[in-house]
Amino acid sequence: MSFSVDVKRELCELRQPNCCALAECYGMLLFSRSFGLEKINFQTTNEAVCHRFAARIKKFFDIFSIIESGGEKKVNYKICYKNSEETAKIVSYFGYKSDINFINVEILKKECCVHAFLRGVFLAAGQVSDPEKDYRLEISLKNPLICKDFLELCTDLGFAFKISSRSGATMLYLKDSNVIEEFLTVIGATNAAILIMQSKIYKDMRNKVNRINNRETANIFKAVDAAIQQRAAIEILEKKGIADSLEPELVSAIKLRKENPEASLTELCRISSEPITRSGLNHRFRRILEIAQEKNKD
Repeated sequence: MSFSVDVKRELCELRQPNCCALAECYGMLLFSRSFGLEKINFQTTNEAVCHRFAARIKKFFDIFSIIESGGEKKVNYKICYKNSEETAKIVSYFGYKSDINFINVEILKKECCVHAFLRGVFLAAGQVSDPEKDYRLEISLKNPLICKDFLELCTDLGFAFKISSRSGATMLYLKDSNVIEEFLTVIGATNAAILIMQSKIYKDMRNKVNRINNRETANIFKAVDAAIQQRAAIEILEKKGIADSLEPELVSAIKLRKENPEASLTELCRISSEPITRSGLNHRFRRILEIAQEKNKD
């Protein structure tokens, strides 16, 4: 099971209001294999994504979708609309009369709808690499006429996609792990974003640990694992916007860890401006982890 499959499964489990569901549907249509008055062709290797798309079309246009599947090495799922009344109904709803050469921002008036639109784009045409191997998120763009509008939309959100080409398609991609984390968070894949964050921390720590002699390795890995969990929990609380509103002793522990990301508990106690025992500091971090786990379920 690939990392992209897991990300899309997470996204397909999200619930959303009608305005966002429509924006997501718009993103999936606009970045499908073809989207026009003559034909709408949606293809994906992800069955859950295909069923989500079909459900959106039924919900907003009352059109029943026939899902076809095939392929030898990898199963492809396909939904194709060729009925002129059906394609005209869908295309005209989004403000198009002939050529589709712009993104209709009237559908994306709310910030939540912009995020849902990007979610639909990623579901239809996006891939993200396994963070254990590489940091790369890319989107395949079949209609180059909307490239300028899409890049401007993403740039306004802080996502500066780069452009390349592959097999006749325009490829938009991100390689900065921090930007990829933020993009996944914006589209609703928070668990995937956290996995990338943890992977980075592991890689960083592992590289440093490799320079330490074998006698100290066991204790170092134990401290590394604890520090990774604590830093990941702090990231969750900060993304939720509640890190600074916790009890003063927890805020103090968060500040201490952020300023000393690699220090052991013993070292943190020695650095701390207030007297505290190792067990006392450990208790604070356990509480931070518990709160982060609770809030991440929301």
